Amino acid sequence: MIYCKKCLTTNLRPNSDFEDGVCIACRYSAEDDLSNYEVKLKILRQKIKSSLKRKKRKSAYDCVVGVSGGKDSTRQAHWVRDRLGLRPLLICAAYPPKQMSEIGAKNLSNLISMGFDLLTVTPAPETARKLTLKSFREFGNVSKSTELSLFSTVPRISIELGINLIFWGENTALQVGDAAVLGEDEFDGNKLYKLNTLNEGGYSWLNLTKKFDYKLNHYFYPDQVVYKRSKLDIFFLGPVWDDWSLFQNATYASLQGLNLRPG
Repeated sequence: MIYCKKCLTTNLRPNSDFEDGVCIACRYSAEDDLSNYEVKLKILRQKIKSSLKRKKRKSAYDCVVGVSGGKDSTRQAHWVRDRLGLRPLLICAAYPPKQMSEIGAKNLSNLISMGFDLLTVTPAPETARKLTLKSFREFGNVSKSTELSLFSTVPRISIELGINLIFWGENTALQVGDAAVLGEDEFDGNKLYKLNTLNEGGYSWLNLTKKFDYKLNHYFYPDQVVYKRSKLDIFFLGPVWDDWSLFQNATYASLQGLNLRPG
């Protein structure tokens, strides 16, 4: 087993990438020039402009931001609206009602109170329950089906609404370490479908009963033919965010009304 010399992550991380004993995330962090963020912001703005020109259908929204209501997504929503000057639709792939915490519901309401339009999509509770148990038995991961829904719902709804621009936070390859997702540059998230969360184990295990196949739509990432036809663009915000950190995001979001867990 290989440990990264910098952060001690191991090569057991799916799709890890090491050079001279250093993982891809640490290599990117070492090369990242803090004085370059304004230049990066100009590059991102140009990419956004090009993406919006390719928009196939008229929509009241420029883009979609996937949110949970937590610290990172709260700040991302503000950043896209207030820093980039775009009109975002927020989409949340929420837990079934019985699993939703009171704090979670309050934080989603907080986003609405700040002037955002929020679309909450909730998988069928009984289907979600069965898939949670099945994913635990198959993969030892009680959250696998939830993660499938999280990553798949946002592009599926975006395509249905004719919105071809999506923003996520950290670059999953360069800032987290899943090298399979590496795109053409540090902003490119169009290979997110290669994420280990989505690919490991395939989709065949999801088949519970053909009678209710339509209830599984939440869990399937859009087909690549449909994806390309829609001219969808996914951009990561992390590389252009000069003070991105868990602490900074939590502080900012708390000051914007984020409800924290007691203690």
